[in-house]
Amino acid sequence: MFLPSDGSIAIRYDALLDRISDHDAREIKQAACKKGWCFFRVNHYTELPKIVHCFSKSQSKDLCEKSISELLVKSKGEAKRHSLSAVFGRGRFPFHTDGAHLKKPPRFILLHARIADETIRPTIFKPFYFDRLSTDLVEQMQSMIWTVSDGFHYFYSPVLNVIEREKSYFIRLDPVCMKPPMGKEGKMILKNLSIFLRSTPSYSVVWQDNSYLLLHNWQAVHARGSATRETRMARVLHRYSIF
Repeated sequence: MFLPSDGSIAIRYDALLDRISDHDAREIKQAACKKGWCFFRVNHYTELPKIVHCFSKSQSKDLCEKSISELLVKSKGEAKRHSLSAVFGRGRFPFHTDGAHLKKPPRFILLHARIADETIRPTIFKPFYFDRLSTDLVEQMQSMIWTVSDGFHYFYSPVLNVIEREKSYFIRLDPVCMKPPMGKEGKMILKNLSIFLRSTPSYSVVWQDNSYLLLHNWQAVHARGSATRETRMARVLHRYSIF
């Protein structure tokens, strides 16, 4: 369900930086707010916690460092329970948002390629431009309630969540931790979401060492592409969630 297909558009760098400053981070965030992502590279080596701190000034550098997670390609047996890897293993991941099991998911996801191989496993993503959605699909995304679970606790949520006090919205979508409504309603929204995801453009990041993707996690879904060969250390990403 929601697996990416071939034919995504490979994006180019939005910015090539010698070093990153607070001003650069603000501009990168603005670009991600406008179109859903910003892909950039920092030429001079900079410790990742320092870069993360540029994007998340409300947190200390120590906390930024502790909040960075490493993403490795894992088999189903190696993966944690209730994770995408536990279901899909080393294969493609379906389109999803990060932190869907949280009441309020992170607004941005910063991905950093520590070890990259240009030939395998791109990150594929698709912005949700709401002016391109049918009225019926928007209504279904707002009104149909899914069950969300991290394996221990659960709550109920639609796919499209409105935050009234911030006058904003966010997408929550993860086929592993979220279960659609039962019966005809569930089949209908699964069908319509699948049609939308198949019929709108996808974009892909071909990772290179020390490249970064800032993804607007509230307004875009992302997936992992297929591998052309199996090498455990062919792609190592770092991820940092910005709330």
